[in-house]
Amino acid sequence: MDEIIEYTNKVSQNGQMMQKLEAEILPRVIENVEEHMSEFVTAFRDIKQLQIERQVELERLSIDKSINLEKFRLIAETTQQRLSAQIENIKEMRQQIIAMHIDSPEKQHSQELLIQAMQQMQNLYFAEMQTFLNM
Repeated sequence: MDEIIEYTNKVSQNGQMMQKLEAEILPRVIENVEEHMSEFVTAFRDIKQLQIERQVELERLSIDKSINLEKFRLIAETTQQRLSAQIENIKEMRQQIIAMHIDSPEKQHSQELLIQAMQQMQNLYFAEMQTFLNM
């Protein structure tokens, strides 16, 4: 039961970080890549760490799923919806980054780094979804 609560808390934390990234940080990064890159990197690291922690929790939950099958089913439904929504959010953010106006080599490099970061984040979500589907 504690694992379910811990996983749910990490899902909530991740959602908050994604909202902050999408609503506050990403628009500023797009406006001024160089000035706000450190905030993006920090948020990206935090989200990546939460994803790794959630992956571990999902694996732990899959082991315990026979014990709490109904609770697991509810978490599974919520997780599937959340993962799909987050993947769509990441795709939209990547498109915003791709659409940035680039007027210097530094901004071009920053844009490439942002696109790579979004791709890594998307890959982590795909891995989490694959783990989830394998349960």
